[in-house]
Amino acid sequence: MNHKIFLKAVLPLLMLAVTTTSLHAQKQAVSIKFSSVIWKQLPFETIYYRQGEKYIPLKLSPGNRSELYELKGASALLIYTQEESEEGEIAYKLVGKSSIPAGMSQMLFFLTERSDPGELPLRLSGIDDSLLTFPRGACKFANLTSVPLAVTFAGKKSIIKPKGMTVVKSKVDTNGGLLPFWIHDHKGTNLYENRYFASQIGRDMFFILPPNRRGGRVNIRLLPQLLAHPPKENGNQPAG
Repeated sequence: MNHKIFLKAVLPLLMLAVTTTSLHAQKQAVSIKFSSVIWKQLPFETIYYRQGEKYIPLKLSPGNRSELYELKGASALLIYTQEESEEGEIAYKLVGKSSIPAGMSQMLFFLTERSDPGELPLRLSGIDDSLLTFPRGACKFANLTSVPLAVTFAGKKSIIKPKGMTVVKSKVDTNGGLLPFWIHDHKGTNLYENRYFASQIGRDMFFILPPNRRGGRVNIRLLPQLLAHPPKENGNQPAG
């Protein structure tokens, strides 16, 4: 699917998430972990986030999550690019900013370009990405169409409102497994069918996009992630 069409579809969902959480944006300094996603290459060679007096480069690859970064003692995520003055001195220019909603411990930020006059060139749209709300072994489905959709996955049927999201646990064993999933409209028409390899350490997001033509199959874009297994608890087992 064309990047512009995808961004046009995904932006309302992300803006809804930001609008919902920004009402409770932090004013005091907090510490969180975050990762970032870009869907296409940005116009900047390298971007940096500010941690105190340091500027730390973000390693980004289109269509993939970045590694997990730490932001300590800040009330907002600030994104910069480097500029060189006529005197050859390096300076940092602010190109994107997002407040940190209250109560967040881990966030996923989607970075997209914008050309609104008077605005920063990058839009940062953040959603809750904690393991509490999106655990290992689960899949998150986001409905980017304008109609309700039914997603059947791992033996569970979920109705997702337009621009809504839901999380479904795959319930696979340690070896993982191929799980079928279907997407239907309100009439029961099959709009998509496929098999997905689920893993206990997988945490993948499925973006459901409108079909290319009226009455056609919906489009799917996958944002994958594999996490390390949780550390095992140490301790003596009681005697039998």
